[in-house]
Formats: sequence, C-alpha cells, structure tokens
Amino acid sequence: MRSQENEISAESLDISARGVCILTHLPPNVGSIVELRLPMPGMVTSKEEMEWKIIGHVMRVQGAGTGSSKYCVGVKFDCYEIEGKAAALQADEPFTQGGARRWPA
Repeated sequence: MRSQENEISAESLDISARGVCILTHLPPNVGSIVELRLPMPGMVTSKEEMEWKIIGHVMRVQGAGTGSSKYCVGVKFDCYEIEGKAAALQADEPFTQGGARRWPA
C-alpha cells in the first residue's frame, strides 16, 4: 500500500466491490488517498492471476485487537486499473459487474 506519507506492506482481510479492510503496522491517516496493488487469483477473475491497482481513500483506522501492534484500515475504492484498463467508481450510480466505469481516454 502506498499513501501520501510512505509505502508500506499490508495484508487484505476482507474485500468487496466498494472497498477493502487491510491489516498493517503503519496505518495512514483517515482521509488519506492510498494506492493498493492486489493480486487477484484466477478463481476471482475467471482468467489467469492479475494485479489490480486500486486508488482509494482511508475511511477508518482501528486497532486490530488486544496485544496486537497492527491496525485494521478500511479503504473505500475510488478507481482501479486492471491490465491497463482504468475504471472510476461512482458512489451515486448503481453498480454493475463490479461497479466499474471507464475513465475517459
């Protein structure tokens, strides 16, 4: 995960069409814009494994639990790119096939 502050490693815990919860040692600030790179397995893409580049913003940060030095970070997706194809997510529009809209070329 890359934010305005720095680049850090993180583990995805839960992912949906509109966002992801990640686990990390160094959480970005709420409201920060972040870039995520997620490998998607073939069972998800119906093709070979692909890497998704996702831009989103941090909605929530909370401790992962007692005794843990990690944080759960909730990120809402703003746009993503798959193999050079870009799409913007519009919160005010209905989602179809993952809720993607293409960025203008």
